[in-house]
Amino acid sequence: MPIVLRGTDQYKDDLNSIQSIELVNSKGQAVPLKQIAKISLEYYDSLVATRNMAYSIEIDAAIKDSTTPLEVNKKFMPWLDEKLKEWGPDVKYYSSGIMQTSDENQEALFAQVPIAILGMFFLVVAQFNSMRKGLTIMLVIPLSILGVAIGLLLTNTDLGFMAMIGIIALAGVVLNHAIILVDKMTIEKDDLGRSDQDAVVFGCQSRLRPIFLTVATTLVGLMPLYFFGGPLFQPVAVVLIFGLVTDTVLALGVIPVIYALFYKIDFADYKYDESRLIENKPTENKDTQS
Repeated sequence: MPIVLRGTDQYKDDLNSIQSIELVNSKGQAVPLKQIAKISLEYYDSLVATRNMAYSIEIDAAIKDSTTPLEVNKKFMPWLDEKLKEWGPDVKYYSSGIMQTSDENQEALFAQVPIAILGMFFLVVAQFNSMRKGLTIMLVIPLSILGVAIGLLLTNTDLGFMAMIGIIALAGVVLNHAIILVDKMTIEKDDLGRSDQDAVVFGCQSRLRPIFLTVATTLVGLMPLYFFGGPLFQPVAVVLIFGLVTDTVLALGVIPVIYALFYKIDFADYKYDESRLIENKPTENKDTQS
């Protein structure tokens, strides 16, 4: 009958101490344990963890407040990949904890982004009742990613989950600027009766100051988040700051170009006349009739 014993530290690796243990038989005599039992020393793991029918071990670690799990992984994973070449193909690893949760959230987020963009497109088209105006506005979103990429590279910030949240928030702000600009150009043409060229030029000119002021106040509000937000919120601030700066150029530079291309507006013979900026044909007509 095999009997498994677990002793205290004084019996560790010492068979003599175990063999000399005395037992009392039926006659009341003390008999050493080695006379009635075969004693052997073998080593086993006290606890064996498995995952998917394979032996596994879980390693937990805490990180400093000044860094993020993504930054730690970027430094740790190259070393681990080199070690895996030495350990062989039987050894595998899986990320868990914060990194696993972040990856799962990003997958869920990416799955819903196309639906959100499609919904925004339908809302813009319904607002202007024009497919071309809707495309003009929506094309600003991919163009604004250029500023985001530059900001992440200059600040050495990783494109993590919080940065993706910032990109989604930036898309909404970019659309607001584009909607304001296209709406003003539509008013200049339909309500004020201006020519296509004047509608584009004067529409951009009249919305220059509001867009600049909106961006400036937003950037000032984001500065504390950038400097004191820490590793968690700093990526959001980086995305929004550089994205808004790029969007300001795009809103006043690229949107009018796209609008002119879609509506085939020719500026070859156009001459800018500032005096036409204060003209208001509906008011003039009303004064004439009175």
